[in-house]
Amino acid sequence: MNKCYLTSVFVLSLLCVFAGLSYGCPNAPPTAIATCGFTVPTSAEAVTVKVGETVYFDGSTSTDTSQGGSVVAYRWIFPPEAYAISGENTANAKCKFYPAGNCDVYLMVQDNEGAWSDSPGDDCAITVTAASSTDWY
Repeated sequence: MNKCYLTSVFVLSLLCVFAGLSYGCPNAPPTAIATCGFTVPTSAEAVTVKVGETVYFDGSTSTDTSQGGSVVAYRWIFPPEAYAISGENTANAKCKFYPAGNCDVYLMVQDNEGAWSDSPGDDCAITVTAASSTDWY
């Protein structure tokens, strides 16, 4: 590439960022922000649960900093240990886990211009412990 083209792209990018211009500016991908917990709204990035307990996930604080940008789609990526999954394509999802062990649930989001957040996305770390013989799920 020639030097003049690279300088033009750099100057345009600076104008987009500092002057808030949107015409001709590249679309920045959105940022996925995943939290998890036992109740809604959630606030943790990691949680410890017993086998069969419900874990709630919240991606509603995900952001898009592009001029006029907004998050329009959600994709939760659950591990094989997850079951009873609901809401995997919404801001709020939930599931249970079996068997005991460690796993991660990832969130990716898409903006109104079609860009997806980085893959695999933000995550919630789940530690699943064995249920006692008196726990029924």
